[in-house]
Amino acid sequence: MTSRISIIVADDHPLVLQGLESLITPEPDLQIVDVCSDGIMALEAIYKHNPDMALLDVTMPEMGGLDVLNALASAGLKTKVIFLSATMSDAQIHAAVENGAFGVVPKDAAPRSLLDCLRHVSAGGRWFQPEFVDQAMQRERVRRYGAKEITGLLTSREREIVLLVGHGLSNKEIARQLCIADGTVKLHMHRIYHKLGTSRRSDVSAIAACYGDILEAE
Repeated sequence: MTSRISIIVADDHPLVLQGLESLITPEPDLQIVDVCSDGIMALEAIYKHNPDMALLDVTMPEMGGLDVLNALASAGLKTKVIFLSATMSDAQIHAAVENGAFGVVPKDAAPRSLLDCLRHVSAGGRWFQPEFVDQAMQRERVRRYGAKEITGLLTSREREIVLLVGHGLSNKEIARQLCIADGTVKLHMHRIYHKLGTSRRSDVSAIAACYGDILEAE
């Protein structure tokens, strides 16, 4: 008899977990070996059971699905991660693909689609629906290119100030937080406006909102 595909399921919504169990359990070739309500539990369950696959929500208490994926990669574990999510951002999809996820399935997908995904991944494939993943990857590449251009224009201090503007801080508040003079902040803002080709603070705030996570990582 062919061995069953072992699966860890993790989601912080009890109704979702119940639905996944009801969907997967009757399948003769699939076996849920543990059910978890947060990322830490999921990681511990993977260490314990060494399952073929982990079906994870991206956003969970204590530890998100992407953090679990990264921990598995660092530990050299072979469990294949599939993300099931209602609202994955373009950046999250990009991170999932780049860091070795084997599939991404929207929560509003047909139940049969998830079962097909599990079997397809088990057979050695990857499950990234073009209309859901490819478009997100392209948008994120464009965003990262834009962030790279901005990073090349601004000094580290200027990037820091852009981020603080994005958090809604005034020049005086930025000066206090960075322990610099108000006039120094004004000078930095003048240079930022010039480099970004704008004279409006709202434009700087919008840039921080769009590229803030990348600027902060630089």
